[in-house]
Amino acid sequence: MAREKIPYQTDVAVLLEHPTDVLNADPLDFADDASTCSFKVFDPNVDEVLTATEAGGQTVLSVSNAGVFVVGHLVEVSLDSGIFHDFTVSAVDPAAGTVTGAPALATTASVGRRVRRRLGNSVAMAAYGTPKLGKTDWGFVGTLLRTHPGLELGLEVNVEIYFVGAVGGGLDLLKVLCAVVSPVEDCEACS
Repeated sequence: MAREKIPYQTDVAVLLEHPTDVLNADPLDFADDASTCSFKVFDPNVDEVLTATEAGGQTVLSVSNAGVFVVGHLVEVSLDSGIFHDFTVSAVDPAAGTVTGAPALATTASVGRRVRRRLGNSVAMAAYGTPKLGKTDWGFVGTLLRTHPGLELGLEVNVEIYFVGAVGGGLDLLKVLCAVVSPVEDCEACS
């Protein structure tokens, strides 16, 4: 996870530079690992947890600080199944500590599961360079457009990169040497 203050009115490149599976000493790439790479953008000011276990089918969620949510927020709920559930807030009750929205939870989410504001949809990343251990001129790149939903002047955001693949039967431990967020005009991998 990286937290960066995004330059307002500037497209930025998000780079995942030379990611390596440490346990297998394997450079990660799309072709060999049947993988995808993307990133999501979150508002760190709206990052709460459930204060009650919510069953599948539930549309009212008990959260640690309902007052930070706003009607219309797209939030992501971490379910017990390990998947993420998109939920659009339609009502907020700070006194009761609840937010209401839709669609209903697909499955159970226990106490302590995260409920946080996601800004827009995931952004796909593309491979660049040739993956090789000991080299640094390869990785994955995606562009966070200045028009991305929810971006605003002075807002610091969390950028989380997701690499999904089948490395040696499963990704054991990912060592990301660096993730870089920079204006697109400064991004060599983008051209």
